[in-house]
Amino acid sequence: MLKTLNTGIKLIFAPLMLGLIIIILERLVVRPKKDEWCFIVGPHLGDIFISLGILRVYKKKMQIKRICILVDKKYYFIVKSLNVDDKIIRMPHIPEVLYPMMNAYRVRRPGIISTPPDFNFPFINREEVGKELKRSLVLVEKYKVLRLFKDLNLHIGKTVILFPFYSGGKYLSLNESFWNDLINKISDLGYDVVVNSNDMEFGNKNCLVYNIPLDLMQKFVEYAGVAISIRSGICDFIIPAKALKIVLYYDKDQMLYWGFKNYDISDFKEINLSKS
Repeated sequence: MLKTLNTGIKLIFAPLMLGLIIIILERLVVRPKKDEWCFIVGPHLGDIFISLGILRVYKKKMQIKRICILVDKKYYFIVKSLNVDDKIIRMPHIPEVLYPMMNAYRVRRPGIISTPPDFNFPFINREEVGKELKRSLVLVEKYKVLRLFKDLNLHIGKTVILFPFYSGGKYLSLNESFWNDLINKISDLGYDVVVNSNDMEFGNKNCLVYNIPLDLMQKFVEYAGVAISIRSGICDFIIPAKALKIVLYYDKDQMLYWGFKNYDISDFKEINLSKS
């Protein structure tokens, strides 16, 4: 009974909250020009990265010089680096549950639209977006990455980065024994192993647990040489990195739906763990 009541309250107040957010964004934050298109991107890293590629292709096709992009402040630096000609606005954190509602909501002028990577834009195909994503390298000073490798005592070209977590290191995918076995085998081959995570209690002496800064992530992967990840948004983000990139899928359905062949991107080694 209480659960049903809470659900009813959320259904009543969520649209009201959404309306308030839209009003604030349109009138107080964005202040758009009459003919300026505005897009809300997010809330996940992979969605944002692919959405930016879609928007850049769309701009070229439609010969639009400049758009306005609103993004969660956590990912502002990514958008600012990749869409240098556009107006980029830091957006306060918005509950994830409201994003689908934003996607369905469109302001009369100029048009504030949420853009998950669903390719619902005219004249755009996945291959064009794939080519754009391969060029989408976040600008970073080379010395910062080199200094980090030195500080962490890692070897350039002989380091393997593991991405076993979803949601920025909050949820372990697969199981810990799988990753521990993999770490030990890689270490036996003479490679340094870095587990990208906030969790300092991973519990394997053959690896370094370190939360790689997002602004250095793409170049960090390049200098490491190898990245192994479950299929998550981080895989999208490292598309431009020139390295051996291995993506692990739970089953064939996940591989078919989220596989990189959908973007005509072939430099990922994709593995189906279920053998089905």
